[in-house]
Amino acid sequence: MGKDADQIRREIAYTREEMGDTVEAIGYRADIPRRIKDSISDTVDTVKDRFAETTTGVRSGVASGLAKIDEQLPDADDLREGARQAVQTMRDNPVGLGLGALALGFLAGMLVPSTDFERDRLGSVSQRVKNETVEMGQEMFERGKRVATQATESVRDSAQKESQEMMSSMKDRARDVTRDITRNGGDDTTS
Repeated sequence: MGKDADQIRREIAYTREEMGDTVEAIGYRADIPRRIKDSISDTVDTVKDRFAETTTGVRSGVASGLAKIDEQLPDADDLREGARQAVQTMRDNPVGLGLGALALGFLAGMLVPSTDFERDRLGSVSQRVKNETVEMGQEMFERGKRVATQATESVRDSAQKESQEMMSSMKDRARDVTRDITRNGGDDTTS
């Protein structure tokens, strides 16, 4: 019996502590209402945390979306410049403005239903005028499309020609510079 009293006391205290933990664990397992309450509490805490994370994510997303919208909205200077350009375009092309207004007025008139007076007095003439006007409007639309297509093609062809000429000019200039550098032994005295 080589154990001294202090060592035995420590072992007893350790055993008591382990026994206390074991008794507490057994008591917790036996206390079903407490375990259910703890489980519900843990679940509620998890749901609250996830809800808070989701709410934070939604708030962040909304703030980010609003910031993007704010960036894309024109400011007062942009609106003034757009209005100035629109007025200038109208001044530069009054015939186009008049035709556009005429077309809009015509379309508005076509959308308004016929009155009894018009049907009684004009009858089939009114229908024939409407049909011919619709055909004429469609024909004008097609002509406008063709003109716009031709203008687009003309601009594209002109841009291609200009870019080819610029590339050719740049190649010639690069060739000249290379030739000058080669002649001068690496000393660029031409620039």
